[in-house]
Amino acid sequence: MRLLPTAQTPIDVMVLAAGQYHAALTEACRSTEVLNFHVVNADTRCRAAGLKRFPPDAPCDALFLQAAATDTPAQQFAQDQHRHHYQLWQIAKGLYGAGMAVLVSGLLFALVQLFDVYNLRQQIQSDKTQFDAISAEYARVTATFPPTPTSTENLKTTITQYRTLLAQTAFPAYLFGEISKSLAGFEQVEIERIEWRVGKPPQDSGAKGAASKAAAPTPPVAGAPAAADLGYELAVVSARVVGARRADIRSISDMASRFIAALKKIPRIEIIGVDMPFDITVEDTWKGDIGPERAIAEDARFSVTIGRKLGG
Repeated sequence: MRLLPTAQTPIDVMVLAAGQYHAALTEACRSTEVLNFHVVNADTRCRAAGLKRFPPDAPCDALFLQAAATDTPAQQFAQDQHRHHYQLWQIAKGLYGAGMAVLVSGLLFALVQLFDVYNLRQQIQSDKTQFDAISAEYARVTATFPPTPTSTENLKTTITQYRTLLAQTAFPAYLFGEISKSLAGFEQVEIERIEWRVGKPPQDSGAKGAASKAAAPTPPVAGAPAAADLGYELAVVSARVVGARRADIRSISDMASRFIAALKKIPRIEIIGVDMPFDITVEDTWKGDIGPERAIAEDARFSVTIGRKLGG
């Protein structure tokens, strides 16, 4: 009661009346010293709120519902059982929105795919047109060629086989050049003879040393296609160590071993066989007179067989 004004200040009363009752309520609601009536036409307020249709007998209810829908109050006093259908409507609305988003995304993806297909077909058509033009130009040019005793396919096959044979053809220049490079650091080694040939390496290397075992070809893997054996490009290098003296037997063998090791470092080169100046094993010993100078010079000779696999 303390919130109400004093008796000297009348209370404003808003009366929302339907159009058909507006005149009667205006006549009935007369202001007094205590109450000051304001009669409002509900039909006019409904049209102002944007309602195109409303019940003529109850425009006030439609106006209140419109106000609640357009300007939802911040506080909600309805219980959960009263808001159940509204919550279902919210869930359905969210599902509809998600479905529309998926649909729009699918449509956009389909449009992108259709655009890519269209561009691809245009590219195919362009390539086909270009291929036809090139084929026509090729036919026009080949028509001016003099007649040949064979077909174009046979010529292509012949050229392919020629290139294959050319790739498999070996020349001694590579081995000779590499041997010359390796010889540059050995002033006491003198080349006497180089025998070059193309073929298969000797099967029996005897006691030529462990180098021939390392050069043995690796057996093929089971199930792998066998490669064509084109043979080896072989070079038998016969050399000797110059300036040998009576006490230089060990240095002669060491010089020959270092020269063979230098040959072994050449790329794509295999040591096929080695014939050292002296056949010395672990059990052997050097004792007594080693002979005259002439014999030592003869013993200073050694040979090594190197090879390069063709087609490798």
